Amino acid sequence: MMPSETLLRWIIEGESHISRFREKERIVNQVVIPLLANGTVRELASGYLVSKRRGCQVWFMVLTNDGRVDELRAAVESHLREIPWRREQADVDDPLLDPDTVSYRQLLREVTDVALDLHGDPNLIEHQMHLIHIACGTADAAGELLDFLHQYSRTFAAFPEHHKLEFWTAFKQPSPHPKLPVPIQCFWNIVLGCEPAPGGNPAAVADLIGIT
Repeated sequence: MMPSETLLRWIIEGESHISRFREKERIVNQVVIPLLANGTVRELASGYLVSKRRGCQVWFMVLTNDGRVDELRAAVESHLREIPWRREQADVDDPLLDPDTVSYRQLLREVTDVALDLHGDPNLIEHQMHLIHIACGTADAAGELLDFLHQYSRTFAAFPEHHKLEFWTAFKQPSPHPKLPVPIQCFWNIVLGCEPAPGGNPAAVADLIGIT
């Protein structure tokens, strides 16, 4: 039997007088990425996901073994001294805690790492412009996204070839529960802060996130 797990959410509040897209990017780059560079946090986390939410909020969600919750809290919160935040614990019936979602949770962790490779790159705006054009394309643009990840995500590039195929297949599949996000939606949320629609207007999306 797998050990029981707890899902914690750190809700990090940005400054509302700044562009909400730039502020959430700042939080991800200056708070979340350094958090995940902390070996202790990675060791304690069996899964994690970053999500840009309404206003200037960024959620950092982490799964850990029930017996290591206090260690995880201490490791995360020691890095959250200069920015407003609050912590929540998910209900035990949260679908992400369902034993049937173990492989999905691992996928979300990998999706987060792949997306953060791009987000933390100094050329983020250039990446966003390119990805907006891919996202607004047709289904034929999927191959272009795959090539992009090969080139710019060190996490994806390091996967064994068989795992790249497994990741890429699962990346586009529906989630295992209606209340859980599709993995590719999580990718767009982290990198862009929105989910462009296929066939959409790239200029309008760029204007929405303020990179025109």
